[in-house]
Amino acid sequence: MNKTFQERKKLRKEYFEKHIKGWKERPCTACNGSGYYDNDGAPKCGACHGTGKEKYNPNDSEEK
Repeated sequence: MNKTFQERKKLRKEYFEKHIKGWKERPCTACNGSGYYDNDGAPKCGACHGTGKEKYNPNDSEEK
């Protein structure tokens, strides 16, 4: 069953509103934003996968 463009657009908008909108990034708390567990450069941080940032939803945080 092929959906029209408007139906697909509505589904994309609903997904964005529910799962993506409002998410922010902050320095990773496990590696303090460096991307690595130690100052020698190995191994990469497992919590942020070496990016140095973690995503969080400010609407769900307990910091309110």
